Amino acid sequence: MIFNIKNNITRRNINKLTKQYRYQIIMYSILVAVIIALLSIGSTVNWFFRLYPNLDNIANNSFEFHLIDVGESNASAIVFPNNDVLLYDTGDEKHNIEVMTYIDNVLLRRGGSVKYLVISHTDLDHIGNVDTIWDRYKPQYLYLPDTREYANYKYQYLLNSVEQSNSNVIFNYEGVSLEISGVKLTWLSPNRPSYSETNDYSPIILVEYNDYKMLLTGDSGHNIGKDNGINVEAEAISYATSVDIDIDVDVLVAGHHGSKYSTSTLLLDYVKPEKLLISVGDNTYGHPANELYERILTYDQGNSSNLLQNIYTTEHNGNIIIDTIGINNEYRISTINNINSYLFIPYFVIILLALIPTLYLLVRSICIHNYLINYYSQKHTSTKEIEVN
Repeated sequence: MIFNIKNNITRRNINKLTKQYRYQIIMYSILVAVIIALLSIGSTVNWFFRLYPNLDNIANNSFEFHLIDVGESNASAIVFPNNDVLLYDTGDEKHNIEVMTYIDNVLLRRGGSVKYLVISHTDLDHIGNVDTIWDRYKPQYLYLPDTREYANYKYQYLLNSVEQSNSNVIFNYEGVSLEISGVKLTWLSPNRPSYSETNDYSPIILVEYNDYKMLLTGDSGHNIGKDNGINVEAEAISYATSVDIDIDVDVLVAGHHGSKYSTSTLLLDYVKPEKLLISVGDNTYGHPANELYERILTYDQGNSSNLLQNIYTTEHNGNIIIDTIGINNEYRISTINNINSYLFIPYFVIILLALIPTLYLLVRSICIHNYLINYYSQKHTSTKEIEVN
């Protein structure tokens, strides 16, 4: 056995065993010092080993919005104060690992579940991971585009799966609403039963939590030309005005990855955002478009604002998180870069890994110490017997 010193040590190598004992005592002392250091500098250890992204500044049981970094696709989420999660789109299939890692380790870190799923439209860059998300989380409420004529294989899989479940299906239309733990979502679009452009089925959703407001837009656009100049953004504004909904928001998520056909001057003038978020990655479309930046510059000049300096993109900032703080629900923005670079190992595991060799050395040293004491005691006794004789 590993600690059976007596059976493995002879009298001839007792000096070697003594040196081993001293070495192990030194190593044990070093490891004890390391464990004490690890316990005192936990945040540094977390950063050095990239165990978890630092989310300590995000309060528990607060409102959170996450724009997930999925390249030139779209996935975002709301974590309600009761820890339930709503996903708005799922990203494209090639970012499956990033999406699942983010959901499991960031969105669900507070112990909730993916209870709500909103699908804006059937383009694969928005619905690419819907099958995985359905299979893993089985959301109870699905908000879907009423576009069964555009049912690609991903959307058809979802429709077939839902028919065999107890989940509730609500189709995206103006007037749909959802209120959870003080967070209210109001659908401002779609305002028509059908569109020839699938992007325009994307629901424009107003999110309110006390004094904080933001607007989600999916791939909705304005005056694309494929629907005789239909302006989804203008129709959403018209609906909000007709039912007396104030859409002056703090944060706007730009439409269609910052396309020149979305986030119009009209929309900017109505919603008056302080911050603009864009889900975008490396692409050949020119997103975010120069035309968008020009509109924002014009908006800033006309409103004495500074929106151009308050743009966050997933391409440059990674995963973007907004959470509310304080009694007035002030909000703050934080970011997480490269979610796949984190190990997502609990901090105590590192301590445990350090404890295992420490305990081994402790027990081993005790065994050697006891053997040496016994050996020298016997030697001393033998010497005395020789002297007596």
